[in-house]
Amino acid sequence: MAVFALSACRKSLQDENQVYGTDFEGNDFSNTSGVVINNYNGNRVSGFYNKGEFSVELNSLAKHDYLKVTFDLYIHDSWDGNNAGNFEVVAGPDIWSMIVDGEYIMNTSFSNTVCNVIYCLQQSYPKNFPMHFNPGSGAANNSLPGLCSPGSVTTLYRIEKLIRHDKSRVSITFSDLLKQSNVKNELCDESWSLDNLKISTLNSN
Repeated sequence: MAVFALSACRKSLQDENQVYGTDFEGNDFSNTSGVVINNYNGNRVSGFYNKGEFSVELNSLAKHDYLKVTFDLYIHDSWDGNNAGNFEVVAGPDIWSMIVDGEYIMNTSFSNTVCNVIYCLQQSYPKNFPMHFNPGSGAANNSLPGLCSPGSVTTLYRIEKLIRHDKSRVSITFSDLLKQSNVKNELCDESWSLDNLKISTLNSN
């Protein structure tokens, strides 16, 4: 299974058909598992997750060549990116994944730390782990309110992936592997949530 740059493929694709969509404002969560509904910044989202996952399974898809998956990903509080910590404290890496039919389409890390010449915990997004970029790289908004930690923030990423796919069914899982050994409440220390999820099929010319 391959992931393609949308700009390179858009001109040769046609017949986009949305086969799934939710903003989590309603109560119909058919074809899903692991949905946890909370309010964040005036919207209902699926979250908050720490060592958790949310999945969508769709069947009887019409003939297609690609899937397009778009969603808003909120990274809450003190994510440490690629930083693993030290011999006293396990702090990461803080990994987030999107898995399609068992294959990792995204397997990356995020960081909500400051970045200067003295201190900078880098992240792997917009590439996969273990690449290195500054905290907040590729973000749509990096100054939203955090959930729990005093002075913390939430970073919003608007993600769009085009995936080679031609099967009549698909399973998509969003999950994390968060690590922080020196806190009492891991969910309050760092978590994530999802909103405005859309899945479409497309055909190539």
